Amino acid sequence: MNMKHILLCFFTFLFVSTGLFAQSPIRIEPADYRGAFAVDLEQTPLLQDPTVTITNTTDSTLALRWELFNLDRPGAWESQVCDPNECYLPIVRSNIDDDLGIDAPVMLEPDSSVNISIYIMPNETIGTGKFALDFSLASDPATVVDMATFEVEITSAVVSTF
Repeated sequence: MNMKHILLCFFTFLFVSTGLFAQSPIRIEPADYRGAFAVDLEQTPLLQDPTVTITNTTDSTLALRWELFNLDRPGAWESQVCDPNECYLPIVRSNIDDDLGIDAPVMLEPDSSVNISIYIMPNETIGTGKFALDFSLASDPATVVDMATFEVEITSAVVSTF
């Protein structure tokens, strides 16, 4: 092997490895939320709100897009996202959605944080639900920069005695 070949291999490795291990511009805490709630299922409406904190780890202001995925949940459950801009209706799956006429990126100043919650309405149904919030930059919505996952269990706090 000659020196040019060795340098080419080294720089190719360096380029590929830095691309693979690029640091996310945000930090999510907790990144994996797990919670269990014992509730009175007859209470209406019932909202449980797992919350994550998103922190901008860059020196630039970020415009964030989120997208909610209902990975697995009882069919009666509904979910909605609340970010600093708004609490969206259950039909809304992203804060930037041309079909729904929504263009409300979460603006995040350098070294600042915001809370984003998923409200779960179990509609009198116990069970476990799994959700994910994917985050991308509004300028590049196809590239997910980080993700928060949620696993929520709803059980009945009311014990029936017969």
